Amino acid sequence: MIRFEQASFSYDGRVRVIDRAEAELGPGLTLCLGLNGCGKSTLLKLAAGVEHPDEGRILLGGRDLWSDEVAARRTLAYLPEHPDLTPFATIGDILRMVCRLRGEAPGRASEALEAMDNRIAEVILSWIGDRVTDGAAVVVISHTLAPFAEAAARAVTIERGTVRVSELPPQSSEERRKVLDGLAKGAPVQARTA
Repeated sequence: MIRFEQASFSYDGRVRVIDRAEAELGPGLTLCLGLNGCGKSTLLKLAAGVEHPDEGRILLGGRDLWSDEVAARRTLAYLPEHPDLTPFATIGDILRMVCRLRGEAPGRASEALEAMDNRIAEVILSWIGDRVTDGAAVVVISHTLAPFAEAAARAVTIERGTVRVSELPPQSSEERRKVLDGLAKGAPVQARTA
């Protein structure tokens, strides 16, 4: 479970990219959707502890990400499109660092690198599916919705710093893709009646 409690963040100290977010992302797959520049990556960086909130707090599995850091991060995995660690680190360097942080054998980094070939998307999708099956809270940002639409339990959208969570009811594949596509393009969340 990932919980944002009145979490705010600004890169320049003036404009809040995330403004007093109050959201709970439970087990299952959450798609983070919206227009480019709306704050999706920033929200994930906050959830992963890459960025520190200016205000509020973030809980992972009930533990504060910054005051109970070691325990909160023990089960955290963060796979950015472009790692922010250092422009000079290789993917192997980053994987070896993650192994050290998690107390894994250094050889695990080499094993992971061997899977990085033309099938990487397949491997990542399988890994995500396994985590969802295990009951983890998984948050994904992707401009390609098709591989995730069926499994998504909810969608998160951000508009002018306001974070909204929309639970996705069971619906046909076509209806679900339409809803997700609309959210990804910035369409307002439509209220559903029973």
